[in-house]
Order: sequence, then structure tokens, then C-alpha cells
Amino acid sequence: MDGRRPRVLLGSTGSVASIKVSALCRLLLHFADVKLMVTRSAKNFINEADLPTEVMPVLGDEAEWRQWRAVGDPVLHIELRRWADVLVVAPLSANTLAKMANGLADNLLTCVVRAWDFTKPLLVAPAMNTAMWASPFTSRHLDTLTQLGVNVVVVPPVSKRLACGDEGTGAMAAPEVIAAQCQKILRLPGQFAPMMPAGPPSDSTSHEGHLQQQEQQQPKQHEQPEQPRQEALMLACAETSTEAAAEAAAVTGGEAVVATASGGN
Repeated sequence: MDGRRPRVLLGSTGSVASIKVSALCRLLLHFADVKLMVTRSAKNFINEADLPTEVMPVLGDEAEWRQWRAVGDPVLHIELRRWADVLVVAPLSANTLAKMANGLADNLLTCVVRAWDFTKPLLVAPAMNTAMWASPFTSRHLDTLTQLGVNVVVVPPVSKRLACGDEGTGAMAAPEVIAAQCQKILRLPGQFAPMMPAGPPSDSTSHEGHLQQQEQQQPKQHEQPEQPRQEALMLACAETSTEAAAEAAAVTGGEAVVATASGGN
């Protein structure tokens, strides 16, 4: 990065967890320059007055479609793809996960993902209802993301009382956990110990079988010795609050909250 600050492109989608985007922006700004892009649905949950001035203006579909006028003019999703050192999608809704897994490019965020350079990290933090998280579609879509490159990191959701009133897994991980993992990525790009898949197990493949297949597919230069569970957890939760670390430990059963692999609006 030639001595400059890291550049984080943060994308927010149509989940109620988008109310935490302001807090996540402030955490990321401690160590990086941040640009924020949002889907149309995400705007229902984000109060721009609460956002730090450093991430303004917020980038949406209007900026994507109105910027270009003639040949040679900048194309926003390409400019953002070039600018960013890491792409973070938090929260990642079930809808946008499905779009990403199938290569759709119908808004600014999905256009950036479709054009993304997967030699650079992509970090996603899913957030959805428990029934959606347990759906076989979710397993399939996460499996697809994990085949996109070695720098795809999934921070899995946690179990708590959800917006609909249900109790279960689906809430976005704490902003502190996401920011800490992003910081770790920027310090050690492309070097992550293989972990258990973050999604629910599919009918055809167990978590253990998926992990073995994933390890076989990864290039040798990305292999690292397996770390003890407690050490991995400490790495994943570094510089987070005690509450956030406990939350991460509870949902992962003592394992790190990172799934490394290739991978409403």
C-alpha cells in the first residue's frame, strides 16, 4: 500500500442490522480510509446524520447510473473496485447473498462484486432470519462464494433474539468482531488458516467434508499449520470488546469466526 492508509469499501444491504453501520464505520476509520455504498433497501435502516463525516457522501445506485455521460468518463463500480484494498459487505442479506452467488449485477454493490479482483480480500457478515440462515439455499450460496478465491472471509451470524422476535442464529456479528477481522486481513493479506464453513451444513456435504475438500483445493502457499481453537479465537477477536468476543465464542463453539475460502437488496 506504499505507506498510505488501507482502503476499505463497506457495502450495506437490506437487513435491519444496517442500523449498526455507523458504529462499524467508526471502528474501521481507526485504521483505514472508508467509503460506504448502500443498496436501496439498506437506506430504510441508515440515518445519514449518524454517519461519520469521513464516509460521506454515501454511494448508492443513483451515483452509479448518473455519473457516466461519455466515453472516457469514470464508471463508479470500476473506480471503487480499483480504489479498495478490501471489500466488506456487512450486513449481507439473504437476497444480496443470492445475487452475489449467481453473479447478478443489478445495483452498485453487486456491480462491484461482479467486477471484484479476488486476489484482494472480500469479507462478508451475513444477517438474516434463522429460517433463512438454515435454508439449503444459504448453504449452496455460501459454498459458491467459497469457490471464488482464497481471500473470501465469512464472519458468521450469532444467536440472539432477532428483529422478528424469534430466538436463533441469524443476527450480524458485533461490529467490533467484523472490524477486528478486517484489520487482521489488511495486516496479513491472503494468509488465513482454513476454518469450518460458516454456513449451515448441506444435505450432501458435512462441515467436515467441506473443509477437507476446501483444503485440498487451496494452493500450497496458503497452507498454514492448524492453530489450537483458543488461539484462533483470540486472533479472530483481537482488539474487540469482551462482550463481542464472548458473543463470537458462543456462536462458534470456541472456534474462530473466520471461514476462509474462495467466494432484501
